[in-house]
Amino acid sequence: MPSSWPQPAVLENLLNADNLGTKNGGKTATTPTDGDDAPSSPLYDHRVLALYKFVSPKIPKESLPALKAELETICRQHLARGTFLIAEEGINGTICYPFRHKAAAATAISTATTAVVDEDSLATVTQESIVERKEDGDELLSLLQAKFDGSLRIRISPADRPVFARLKIKIKSEIVTMHWQGDKQNSKNSDGGAEETTAPCSTRSQDDKNGNDKTTNICSGSSCVPCRPSERNGEYVKPRDWNKLLLDPETLVIDTRNEYEIDIGTFRNAVNPHTQSFIEFPDWMKQNLVDGNGNDTVDEKDGNVNSNSSNKMDDASAKKRKIAMFCTGGIRCEKATNAAMQLIPKDVSVYHLEGGILAYLDEVSEKESLFDGDCYVFDQRVAVTYENLPSTNFRQKCHGCRHPLSNKDLERDDYHHGISCRYCADKLTDQQKSRFAQRQHQMELALKEGRQHIYDPKEEAPTENEKKKSRQR
Repeated sequence: MPSSWPQPAVLENLLNADNLGTKNGGKTATTPTDGDDAPSSPLYDHRVLALYKFVSPKIPKESLPALKAELETICRQHLARGTFLIAEEGINGTICYPFRHKAAAATAISTATTAVVDEDSLATVTQESIVERKEDGDELLSLLQAKFDGSLRIRISPADRPVFARLKIKIKSEIVTMHWQGDKQNSKNSDGGAEETTAPCSTRSQDDKNGNDKTTNICSGSSCVPCRPSERNGEYVKPRDWNKLLLDPETLVIDTRNEYEIDIGTFRNAVNPHTQSFIEFPDWMKQNLVDGNGNDTVDEKDGNVNSNSSNKMDDASAKKRKIAMFCTGGIRCEKATNAAMQLIPKDVSVYHLEGGILAYLDEVSEKESLFDGDCYVFDQRVAVTYENLPSTNFRQKCHGCRHPLSNKDLERDDYHHGISCRYCADKLTDQQKSRFAQRQHQMELALKEGRQHIYDPKEEAPTENEKKKSRQR
């Protein structure tokens, strides 16, 4: 099984909702209309908050454990689940939590299909009335912003259920793993001085028993220029101005995401680097942005000549005078532009989409949009579409390889629920398929018995008496 596919832990009972009559704890609320047979709309009583920030100056390494503890306390107080990565360079993560709309804030929501009760009750917020508001009584968001001087880059989405099964906060060497340590001779440092650099350092990263990052640097030179997005990056482009770059013949638009994300949706005219992990993107840039004239490159490790790479662009694309990058929420393309600016000539302008695809889908109408497909997200929603609402086409991931699956994929003969799909059926060993089948059986048993198969160990786990009562029911 290719390691390039997304490999998060099994966090949810991803059973077929249509066959089993449930939707992972989701609720349905009927919106009052003129008729009694009106279709039901999802009750969006949870908020998904994606955020990141590259900080300057860096967070002292010795302060990271205290920050981790503080974030965990804040999140657990608000019943948040998800993942935060913290490092000296900043914070990155996505969490989901119940969100109570205070009456004062709820009045800002379109009232056409919204029922606002009292301050202590959940407002019934339906698909037709979701809008993003940053100041709407969200205490958790306010606390997080205050911790980072109100400068967190955020994106808010609605959810009709928890989209994560547990809370994880990890100390890492990078908040988005790129393994870039600089590659350009005589690059300018933050003070404007020349800084001799060598080939990029390679790193080995592995989580310790507490989930924190243990990184070993294997440096090939005495001085390197790492990515410093907080000091320099490409020019932000607002979502409503992004189409101009997509249609500009002099602009090279690059999707910095992975292949399995691009498979389900991307912008028209965007280049697909065919990378399976973000750590492969620096090599792609070196092959295409530095050596864009089509010449062969020499591998820095073994000295072998790399020619006719399948990931190389055509000469005309590589020689464009503007480069624009994008990703899901903005963090990967922001870091990538910093690396690109160390590689390319100074007369090449570099841009990136502010807020990523999520901001674009939230602010640009489908009629005006140049985005085709849906946007992959790293949670149980699988993908989102316009207004950041859950996709109706991609609602499950394969349990064997984690590739997002369309509704048509689920109807194929080579799809085996909980075991394999068309992307991995011929790649998995018999031993892997047997193991996945056993796991799926345990998940189905848990659902039938009314208990959680996967839960946060720091949250209150179901007791034996509760399990027995559940079985009796």
